[in-house]
Amino acid sequence: MSRRTKAAVADETGGIGLLGLGLSVCVCMLLVGGVSVASAQMARLDVLDAADHASAAAADRISLAGAYAEGVDNATLDADAASAEAARIVASTPLPKHVTSWRVSGVEVVGEQVTVRVRAVVRPPVVGSAMAALGEPMTVDVVSRADAHLER
Repeated sequence: MSRRTKAAVADETGGIGLLGLGLSVCVCMLLVGGVSVASAQMARLDVLDAADHASAAAADRISLAGAYAEGVDNATLDADAASAEAARIVASTPLPKHVTSWRVSGVEVVGEQVTVRVRAVVRPPVVGSAMAALGEPMTVDVVSRADAHLER
């Protein structure tokens, strides 16, 4: 081998190790991102379950004053009672894993339909502490609707 060839080979040594290190870092970042996204989606499903439970319970709250005044055949939903029931259900439901807090962010009663909005703060298992250090919590907002089946 000539001196020139030896010098060129010496300049290239360690390049494959650096490439392998870079690829390993990329693969690890993809794995961490995948775990975080999957955890957030699972937490979203848990929040949606709580919102469904709250909207179904809220859809059962008829206006007692209206039922007494106009009769049960003309019963309507009580918006205040529906809001209170949705908040009670969400507050009494145990927090799932990776959900740090949740609350009812809105209840709307239109006719015989109740719409419940729930907002939750989620902490993914791998990147949760890094997100907390940045001061940006991961929030999940879900909407659930339920119809009141007022038999007439």
